[in-house]
Amino acid sequence: MTLVGEIEPDAPEEPFDIVARQQSQTVVRDALTQLPAEQRQVLTLSFFEDRPHSEIATTLGIPLGTVKSRVRLAISKLRELVEGVT
Repeated sequence: MTLVGEIEPDAPEEPFDIVARQQSQTVVRDALTQLPAEQRQVLTLSFFEDRPHSEIATTLGIPLGTVKSRVRLAISKLRELVEGVT
């Protein structure tokens, strides 16, 4: 029983869920290596380093529209690669 305002701790993660998450991470990591370097670079900066697209454009010296196009193409390609495995 919890009192109002108290938070119950999360239930421990089931072993099956842990393995499934690790396998998913491996699939995505492998798919990332198959992207063209330019797409992988903007995706890494955007999603893993949480940088805004405008900052990525400035850092790489490319137009903002190019950053957005590369992110969109990379996500599309990743989707194809991951769906092909699962």
